[in-house]
Amino acid sequence: MAALRRSHALEGLQCARRLWWGQREPRAPHVPDPLSPAEQVHAAAREEFPDGVRIPQSLSWDQALEQTRQALESERVVFRGALEGAGLQIRPDILLRLPKGGWRLMRVKAATKIRRVHVRELALEWLACEALGMDIREAGVLHLNRRHRPERNEPLLRFSDRSDSVREQLPELPAELEALRAELALEEAPEALPGRRCYWPRPCPYLRRCKAPEPIELPDGPGPHAAMVRAAQERETLLVLPSLREKIQAESAYFLDFEAVSPPIPRFEGCRPFSTLPVQFSLHRLEGDQLSHVDFLHRDPSDPRPPLARALLAALERPGPIFVWGEFESRVIRKLGQHEPELAPRLQALVHRLRDLQVLARAGAWHPGFSGSWSIKRVLPVLAPGHSYDGLELSDGGQAVQAWTHMQHERTSPERREALARSLLAYCNMDTLALVHIREALLAAEVFGGSFSES
Repeated sequence: MAALRRSHALEGLQCARRLWWGQREPRAPHVPDPLSPAEQVHAAAREEFPDGVRIPQSLSWDQALEQTRQALESERVVFRGALEGAGLQIRPDILLRLPKGGWRLMRVKAATKIRRVHVRELALEWLACEALGMDIREAGVLHLNRRHRPERNEPLLRFSDRSDSVREQLPELPAELEALRAELALEEAPEALPGRRCYWPRPCPYLRRCKAPEPIELPDGPGPHAAMVRAAQERETLLVLPSLREKIQAESAYFLDFEAVSPPIPRFEGCRPFSTLPVQFSLHRLEGDQLSHVDFLHRDPSDPRPPLARALLAALERPGPIFVWGEFESRVIRKLGQHEPELAPRLQALVHRLRDLQVLARAGAWHPGFSGSWSIKRVLPVLAPGHSYDGLELSDGGQAVQAWTHMQHERTSPERREALARSLLAYCNMDTLALVHIREALLAAEVFGGSFSES
């Protein structure tokens, strides 16, 4: 049997059924984004070892093996070398030759915490290296230092030794891999009970092969909400409680959404790795039947927080509730107040005007089409058919983060920057327009007026 890639072996040890399907229905190969958090941290790691040799990932496997063999004969540091041993194909992030002999094996992670899966990765790589006769003395993770701030004298990266934990896994690993290979050779997918491993450390893309959609459990209590849910499910329609309509009615109202990034390498004072930086907002205002729109997108390399905070306050000068979807906007505004203390009282006043439409809808509305999900992308097409994110170049927050990151990069052409900005503005605009349509549908919905028995 051909050697397994380390990533595939890791998936198989998580669930043999996942690997079995992965070998028969392979997914499109991952194309690394040079501006992704992982690649940014890898670039920072290479700066820590300027004398290191990098084995290009663009090489064929045989070419990479040969270049790695040559590098290991003389170099002190090798980045992403290619090795094959113990039936595994591995590309260690860093191999560091120790002064007293032997090697340190390192994984590079865009994370501030060490996870069990990182130790498992190191164990697989240690096993392969030992099978090739390499003298591995240490193994650990080079990761982001949570204490790092631009204004502090703290290193960006720190090494956490996990040699003892890796050694504990090594004796059992060959037998586990042998059992995995046997299951992989089966004609039918091995049995596996669904559980936490279906979602951790990453959701399984073949979960549909194992589980049918779970039926929605309807509440059986005597209260008004439970009765409304059962009635809406039976009649296949949208129902709301009278209290919901009262809470969302207003002569004038705002609808707010932020887009934010969480850079792994902080650039601005007060930020740490993965601090949330709001870079954009969309704001719709409904006055009677007149709908207007204001937006903000930070385009230059400076700190986005001061101009965004001022633009937000200017756009929200007039009174009225501010509808949002979830808690994110509240957290962003509070953090803005901490960074801009002179604006903190006015920003805090905005927090008191926020109305979480998601929370209100969960407590006072139901439609069978939600299927138990309160994601805005699930709720919107149910309550407002014809309005959706289809046709937009960006369809989720992750893509928006990627777009803004590329828009900021110095090598991005002006034309490409402008195209990315238009995509970001259209996506964020749809988020607040969705709130407008959802609230409108809730106000127009049938009010449930059943009789209830009190407990």
